[in-house]
Formats: sequence, structure tokens, C-alpha cells
Amino acid sequence: MKKTTKVGCGFFLGMQLFLFSSVAFADGKDVAMPFDAKKGETNRIIVKLKENSESNVNGTVQEVSRISKEVTKRDEVQESLVKKTETGAQVIKTERMTKGEQEKMIKELNADPKVEYAEADVFYPNMDDIVKPETSSEIIKNADRDDYVRSLQWHLNFIKAPEVWKEGYTGQGVTVGICDNGYAHHTDDDSNYLSGYDFISDPTNARDNDSRDSNPSDEGDWHYDDKGRFVASSWHGTHVAGIIAASGSSSESLTGVAYGAKFVMGRSLGKEGGYLSDIADSFAWLGGLDVDGVPKNTHPARVINASLGSQPSLGPIGVPRIYQDVFKQLHDKNVVVVVAAGNDNVDAERVTPANADNVICVGSIDSQGNKSSFSNWGSKVDVYAPGSDIYSSVNEGSREPDRQTDGFMSGTSMASPVVTGIVALMLQKDSSLTPDQVEQILKDTAHSKHDSASGVDMKIVDAKAAVDAVPSNNSNPIQPTQPTTPVQPNNPTDPVTPTNPVTPTNPVTPTNPVTPTNPVTPTNPVTP
Repeated sequence: MKKTTKVGCGFFLGMQLFLFSSVAFADGKDVAMPFDAKKGETNRIIVKLKENSESNVNGTVQEVSRISKEVTKRDEVQESLVKKTETGAQVIKTERMTKGEQEKMIKELNADPKVEYAEADVFYPNMDDIVKPETSSEIIKNADRDDYVRSLQWHLNFIKAPEVWKEGYTGQGVTVGICDNGYAHHTDDDSNYLSGYDFISDPTNARDNDSRDSNPSDEGDWHYDDKGRFVASSWHGTHVAGIIAASGSSSESLTGVAYGAKFVMGRSLGKEGGYLSDIADSFAWLGGLDVDGVPKNTHPARVINASLGSQPSLGPIGVPRIYQDVFKQLHDKNVVVVVAAGNDNVDAERVTPANADNVICVGSIDSQGNKSSFSNWGSKVDVYAPGSDIYSSVNEGSREPDRQTDGFMSGTSMASPVVTGIVALMLQKDSSLTPDQVEQILKDTAHSKHDSASGVDMKIVDAKAAVDAVPSNNSNPIQPTQPTTPVQPNNPTDPVTPTNPVTPTNPVTPTNPVTPTNPVTPTNPVTP
């Protein structure tokens, strides 16, 4: 029997996040941060020059320094180049500025005819455990801890993943990229883990005493909140990895939605969160794009999961240019990007990258098929998937990694990897699918539901219907090998790998995958 750990949603990584005004170092002492993220302050900006500009990097740094003196009214300022991003933009470390001072600097830079764009290198902090499990008591009550771990993974049967596995599609041959806070080894996930890279450029935030390196291990994101309370490490990236690609190698193992897929980890969020430029480079590298100063990813991903985002604004916000550039490049390279909608119960237009183009944005539902109370909503949310009380891999360490364990988390951070797993199943059936085709199939085969409590119209994913709707271009679909599908002797309704699996005569056109047998129409829908 595996030990069950109860965990709140670690974070909607970096997005929607609460911002912290203090950090905790290894000696346990709280010290002030060099800037106040709560006030929108940051000590770095992103500047991209036009291709025909004759200016060089040194000239750009000098220009930033000159403007910095003007806006801060300080004679002695020192600006320095931090790095060059995958998009060709320069990240420049600046004097500590107020949000108003920085906005003035960015306005002046954008007015320069040599500059393509300038924007703040926003710091997206990790979020406290603000999402409380809604139905975990019911799950624990109805589950025998001496039973198979699969019985706790309600989301698998909900999306009909076992039915897809019986057709031979488990994600085998597909590589998934995970942009998160790193990976803590877990035996249920290790067999599908390929490699990764640590993109955190701030050694203090990385908590490994260096900047970027080839080790994406989660060093623990524990910290003290703005009230001085200790917040234990979340092991968020490990939980996400298990949802997507846990191996299901035995009757007591966790099973990922695409348990035959492999995954690569891009660590971009540390103990306090992560910089926009680091996150963008992580996306790029995972998808096989070249990143300055970083070795080529030898296992480029066909689908990338991003359970992260920004603090919600008061209204709709623009998408950072560096995100726009990277997502467009990945889209053109045929890489599918799946992002979490956020956990603020607001319109997803108020957070990024949930509001970006060229991504699939995912909201969360509970085990009853209702919108999770925390989930963001709106026209930017493409589909909804199970995200409340999702059971997956974590770690017992409150600070650094300790013994592995499993636990519940809730959030759109959990719904997004469920959809990422479904995409991996689809790509195994037809590896030529484009991101637009994947998104359209997910929407077309989803079950429409109006959530009367919130007034939100949802499209709830159906893995079986989505995979059935994919034309089979692979003449010999890869069959899962034993014992990848765990057998459930105590629950005969769960899938058991048949001796002679039946291949449907027409897997492309399911009888009726989209319309439920008896859809319920609310008598008095509420307008959000």
C-alpha cells in the first residue's frame, strides 16, 4: 500500500500567483528581495532590436543605462547584460525601479526606431496553497487504501482513457515537454523520464548555487510567505509528470493518461517563481528550438505542458511579445502547447499565457463534471478537464527531496496535463497532426455542458472520442507491452488487456462521440 499525502494545488505555477516580498535562504533567515514584485517592480527588462539595426548589444546596454539615470534621477547606475533569449532579444539587468519608472523607460525604448520591442522581464512567483481540495474527503471515503492506486485516479475513467489504451494507444513513441519547477525522481515516472535542463538564471532562486545547467532536479520551492509563515515544497512538476506519463507498471503504480509516452523537463521556476525570459527559453528548448548558450534538446517534444501563469490583472491584458514569438515558432514547427487557464475564477483574458494565441487553454472540472470553483473561464478557455483532487506523484520532503509518495492536488495545473496526455494519445495515432487540427478535434469531440452554478458553458474532453476522430495514418499502431496496463481484479469494470484486442472497423467516425445520450438542459441558466 502506498502512503497517501494530501496536498493543495501547489501552484498555477508562476501564474495567477501570489507575489512574495521576502525570500528565505538556506540558513532560514528572511531577507528582503532586491525588488518588490507585489508593486510590479523588477530589475530586468527584455529588449529586442530590429534586424536592420546597426546598434550592438553594448550600445543597447549603454542606452538603457542612460535612460535609467533619467527616470530614476540617480547619477550612478550600472546596467548589465544577463543573457540573450531564443528569440534574439537581450535581457538587461537594471537599477531597481518603481513600476512607474520602468514603464517610462520601456516607453522611451519602444519609441526608439532601432528597437523592435521592449518589455519588463516580469517575475512570476509561485503561489501558496490557495486551492483547497473540494472532494478529496469523498474520494478517500470511497477508496480503500489497500486497493489499487488506480482506484484513486478517478480522472482516468472519467475521460475514458482505459478505453483508448485497449485500442493500443498509450502515447508510445511521443515525447512530452513539461515546463515547470523541476522533477524529483519517482519510481512510477522514472522509466519514462528522458532528460531535461535547468533554465533558472538566478542562482539564488535556483537553489542549486549556479545559474543555468543540465540538471532540472527540483531542489524544493519551500519559502516563507509575506506573513512569515513556512510554506513547504510543492513538488508540482513531479505531480504534473505523473498525471501525464506515470508508467502504470504494476497494480500499485500510478498510471499516466499517456503512460507509454516519454517526457522531458524544462525547469524554469525556482523557490520564488521564475522570470518571463527563462520560462520562454524553456518553452523554446523543449520544442527543439535553439537557445543561446544551451545544448540542443536531443529529445524535442511534440506537445508541451505549461501549468503556470501570471497574477490576474484588473482586466484583459496583452500577451508578452517574447511569448508571442516563441509560441508562433513552436506552432510553425508543429509543436502543440497546452496551458493551464488559472485558478482565480476570473476570465482567462486576465492572465497569461492562458490568453495567448497558438496554445490550447484548459479549465478544470470536478468528479461530478461541474466547473471547479477555482477555475478561470471565458472565451480563451478551449476545453475543460478533470482538475479537482487529482492523485499523482509527489515527495515527502518539506524542503529538499526526501522519500517519494503520492498525493492529491487540485488546480488547472492538474487539468492541463490531463489534456496533454490526451494529445499524446492522438499524436501516437497520427503523428502528422498539426496544433490546429489537435485543438479542433478536442473541441469537436468534447461534451458540451452548461454549469448552472457558475453560468459557464464548457467543452469537457473525451479521450476516447478524440482519439477515435483522428484518422489513422500509421499502418501499424504501436501496441502497449505488458505489464503496462494494470489489471484491476477487484473492479471488473476497469479495463483488462484482452487476449485478442478488437480493432474497430471504422475508428475515424465514432457512432456518437460528441452528443451525450441524454444531455441535461438547465431550466434557468445563469449568465456569467
